Amino acid sequence: MELRQWAWSAGELTGEGILVTGTNDVDLSSESYEKERAHLTPVLGMMWDRREDEMWLEWKNQESFAVVSKRTILSVVSRVYDPIGVLCPVLLKPKKMLQRAWLAKRSWDEALEEELISEFKTWYEELSYLSAIRIPRNVTGGNIDRESWQLHVFSDASQDAYAAVVYLQTQGIDGVSVQLIQAKVRVAPIKKVCIHRLELFGCVIAVRQATNVKIFLELEEVPTFYWTDSATALAWIRRNDQWGTLVGNRVKEILSCSNVENWRHVPGNLNPADLPSRGCTAKQLRVSRWWMGPAWLRNGPQDWQFVVPLRRMSEP
Repeated sequence: MELRQWAWSAGELTGEGILVTGTNDVDLSSESYEKERAHLTPVLGMMWDRREDEMWLEWKNQESFAVVSKRTILSVVSRVYDPIGVLCPVLLKPKKMLQRAWLAKRSWDEALEEELISEFKTWYEELSYLSAIRIPRNVTGGNIDRESWQLHVFSDASQDAYAAVVYLQTQGIDGVSVQLIQAKVRVAPIKKVCIHRLELFGCVIAVRQATNVKIFLELEEVPTFYWTDSATALAWIRRNDQWGTLVGNRVKEILSCSNVENWRHVPGNLNPADLPSRGCTAKQLRVSRWWMGPAWLRNGPQDWQFVVPLRRMSEP
């Protein structure tokens, strides 16, 4: 692969640094460049603050919508660049709006009903809060001893969606650090599915997300723990019974990518995957614990032994 563009966060190398594009060198510390933005570099649709070593989405609400249609909603959603899914709790609501518009059999450019238009505009106005969210580029917290690293993957579901989120836990001289790595949410099917199966679908996303993270970040040897608040899904995973085709195939995939002993129960009120499964506004996401993970992850395994409701379960 040919290197086309690069920059660095170490300003002491040459003042504020030079962005090398392969054709023309742009002096980021020159007077011709906006001084207040001299430390910012666009990277894959986001901005990289080289001083703080943080990523953020530069968002400005500039549109006034003459007509709000399915095309309008999809256009705005596609502008929110979120390749690793960390903003997925905010994007659930417009996806549900699109689903409702499809059910109403609206054409691409036909105006939606007033209730949907009002919901969309309220959601859109709060997108400006996305610019205040900063995502650390360094996911290890400066702790380079991989023997202390662990991946913790949470899954959850509601009648609206099912989701999974991956956190990396590291330990160093400054204590335990937990960093959000990746997340994914999928809208629940239009045809009603029981909540237990949706919870199981979330577990499938969890193992897929964990597999991707371990491959691309070269973390195959890092211990991985999976968490769900569904006792039913845990029973399906932990018991070697002949479930029906739908449940059986998904349990088979889960067990092909994870160890059954690494599946744990977490109370629903302590499950961070609850947020993307239900959705939230950009303002709520900014101040949530989504970015830091649950507080108990910063404690030892003695705080992980949550009680699992024990009862014999069959496939619904």
